[in-house]
Amino acid sequence: MRLFVPTNWDKGLLERLSDMPVDTLYGQLARDITGGGRPSFLLPKVSKEDIKEYIQEVHSYGMKFNYLVNPQCLGNMEFTREFHNKILKHLEWIVNIDADYVTVTIPMLLQIIKKQFPDLKVIVSVFAHVDTVRRAESWEMLGADIISFPECVNRDFKLLKEISKSVKCDLQLITNLTCVYGCPFWIYHTNMVGHASRLDDPSQGFYIDYCLLNCSRLKVEDPTELIKSRWIRPEDLKMYEDLGIDNFKITERFSSTETLIRTVKAYSSRRYDGNLIDILNLRSKKGAQLPANVEYLIRPEFANVKLLADMEEVLYSAEGGWYIDNRDLEGFLEFFKHKDCDSSSCVECGYCKEIAEKVVKVDPKKRDFAISRLNKKIDDLTSSRIFQ
Repeated sequence: MRLFVPTNWDKGLLERLSDMPVDTLYGQLARDITGGGRPSFLLPKVSKEDIKEYIQEVHSYGMKFNYLVNPQCLGNMEFTREFHNKILKHLEWIVNIDADYVTVTIPMLLQIIKKQFPDLKVIVSVFAHVDTVRRAESWEMLGADIISFPECVNRDFKLLKEISKSVKCDLQLITNLTCVYGCPFWIYHTNMVGHASRLDDPSQGFYIDYCLLNCSRLKVEDPTELIKSRWIRPEDLKMYEDLGIDNFKITERFSSTETLIRTVKAYSSRRYDGNLIDILNLRSKKGAQLPANVEYLIRPEFANVKLLADMEEVLYSAEGGWYIDNRDLEGFLEFFKHKDCDSSSCVECGYCKEIAEKVVKVDPKKRDFAISRLNKKIDDLTSSRIFQ
């Protein structure tokens, strides 16, 4: 087992991870020239000097570091001389701070790195949405060292087996994301966050998480969506190792140190006793994540600041409202070994609904409170009230 673990830049995290099978830590500046996979307002602020020193500490514990350069979109600025040279200087800096890996979504960035910075190993981001054998083969042909799958393929065992047989590069699965399965917001969301952390973007880090509001509402309204979501239980890692995949990525970069340690311990020991929610990336408990940098939202020239003031509070409005005893899910994943969800109707199948009714415990008062707040905030957006 090799775990790729996010860093929140707490040096105390490193010593506590040192006795676990952590291969690599990954992270990024809150804002940089390319942007990446999370908006600036969620990420802890560090300087370039802090990162260089941190990577030295990571290496002293025998672990590697992966710097993220994984936006889906650069607004075509990568084809202009000035911005292109900024990208090259950024990659030079990543080499100079002794990063071991770079994660990319854009094929051109992979090819630039392989041609001009060959000592860097390249990971294909989940945002590249490698969900077919052909796409995996194509990325390997471009030079990928590791392909990180989008979470939506985690329960497609036939596909994972075929890709594992078809490519020689390493494959990586993400363990504890709770994205809605078949999410209509996924492409838009992954594009949004790249712009929301790019230094030269006109929004300057301003970002309203419309997608997360909708995603949260879907899961609060129907707990079946929690079960459909493609997380992997610590106990089920072996099913993927049997396919030849032993590289697992954990989220989130804005989690507290205690949350990260609890989650990494669970996957390291391949067992977790307690509420499964506590090791998933849901906003279910204040303190589980670091405080947001709300100054990015205080932009009256863009939107009504008063209507945005409670955004973080709204996203936590279902706090403590869900409970899933992880032990109740023993054997749950076996069903998917022989089920093609992508070609099936969830309504006709009903398996996840049946499981949800058995294992998901919901506080109805907290559920109703959360739904009302989420609906109000979404209505503020779709009625354009926030922009008036």
